Amino acid sequence: MKSMKFPTATFLFLLLVANASTLAGELIRCPVTADSWVAVPDFDTPEPTASPAYQNHGADPQLPIQGYLSFALFQFDVSALKGRSIAKATLRVHRYNTPPVPLHTVGLSTISGSGPWSEGTQKEGAAARGAMNFYYARKGDQSWSFPGSDLVDVTFGQGGSLYAYERVRDAGSGWYEINVSPVIIGALVSGDQYGLILCDEKGQVRTNHILESRESRNPPVLIVEVGEEDKSAPGQVKPLQSDSRIGHTSQDEAYALGRSTLRRGSVILKFGGAGDDQGEGIAAHYELRCSEKPVTATTFGSAKEVPRWSLDPLAPKSYPLATSNSLQDQVKAVVEQLRPGAVYYFAARAVDKAGNVGPVSPLGRYRAYDRSFPTLPQAGTPTRAAPLEGKDRGTVRLWAVPELMKIDPQTGTLLERDYSNHRLHNAIWDGVDSIVHLTGARNEFVAFQLAIEITEPVGDVKVQVSKPLFPGSKLPAIFRKTGAIQLEREWFVPGKASAKGKQSWYPDALVPLAPTFAIPTKDNGVPDQR
Repeated sequence: MKSMKFPTATFLFLLLVANASTLAGELIRCPVTADSWVAVPDFDTPEPTASPAYQNHGADPQLPIQGYLSFALFQFDVSALKGRSIAKATLRVHRYNTPPVPLHTVGLSTISGSGPWSEGTQKEGAAARGAMNFYYARKGDQSWSFPGSDLVDVTFGQGGSLYAYERVRDAGSGWYEINVSPVIIGALVSGDQYGLILCDEKGQVRTNHILESRESRNPPVLIVEVGEEDKSAPGQVKPLQSDSRIGHTSQDEAYALGRSTLRRGSVILKFGGAGDDQGEGIAAHYELRCSEKPVTATTFGSAKEVPRWSLDPLAPKSYPLATSNSLQDQVKAVVEQLRPGAVYYFAARAVDKAGNVGPVSPLGRYRAYDRSFPTLPQAGTPTRAAPLEGKDRGTVRLWAVPELMKIDPQTGTLLERDYSNHRLHNAIWDGVDSIVHLTGARNEFVAFQLAIEITEPVGDVKVQVSKPLFPGSKLPAIFRKTGAIQLEREWFVPGKASAKGKQSWYPDALVPLAPTFAIPTKDNGVPDQR
């Protein structure tokens, strides 16, 4: 074999090329395993279940994305990414149509919640058990996260989801390419998030971009460039509360979290510090479980799993916008639906962005919050008054209605509700005994309307409080003369005229009650007022 000689400079050039090729990142194609699209609720639809938001589109070959009206959802098989660092990632989607306005900028968000959503296998015209739509994530009518939640609660920053806004590249042959943050990919690999949602963010609401789904010839694909191996697991999870033998949850802790109340059977936990690599960095995901018996590495899988939406933040990250949930590796959890007063053992483990799982760490035991409610006193028997309703008191009849009912000043009928025989009986008025029944909580205002009805004009009408209510209480000066009672008069305003030209009148404002007044009133002239 004949030997070859190269100049020194040429040899060095070839050596550098070889080294660069060795350091280049490996490309891994993550196939789409589920995709669908959802429509936002149509609030003008009389029947909610007839709204497009209840329909399932898991079998559709196209995925329309149109402003804030419809979005595309994807799940990818990211198992090949475990144990590898992420250099960069690209989402490739193929367009089905060519709209007049190009796809320019998109919103890309992870989907949080309580677990993977179900694509469904066939078109459904209504809410389908086993298939996702705007209101449900998977079979059994499972909400996206907490009971009553919807897709909004688990995307674009809600529920710990991560998001970004990216420019779209036209890659030719009908393909679009969209950059995906490595931190978002890490959230998928760690199991902290359950797929991606894509929306059109350019502002042209009427432009309908249609992409091909996995049921078409050009399914979406996630292409990820990986770097070095990452086999270092997170460290121990540390409890961030007192070291008392049995922890107790208080209402004050709920206030500190911005909650106005705390349900019975709740425990508030604070933990974290596991990090990414043996305590360094920030963990991508925490798994929390509890049991009425000690939780160990052996029993962790069988212990009660705490729903992810109970943890705040769901995915602690140290970066702004798309990757921001917390600046520290600390998690607060509000665990609910436990037995009030019972003692529970808690344990957690951390998962990093490469999918490495840390050790099971005990967090202590806590007594589920319980409280007793005071027994309300028995309502006393109201004092009977001389009956007035139905009896002629000269030209005056008295009756009462609740504060929000509107009375026609010309006829005495109710304007917005057909209440049978309201002068004799209604929600607060007992016309037989002339009694008004009012109920309210502490510090609550209660009110009612007293109707004075006449058959012919009358003057010098006087309404007064015979005995002040709660006169010894600390009340504003306006209540000084009457105790905890304030008297006002209703002011009527003209409404729409009927087809026959008759003018209607509505009670509107309340004005201070003068010592005496007339019916019809002189300052608020309503023709034929009774």
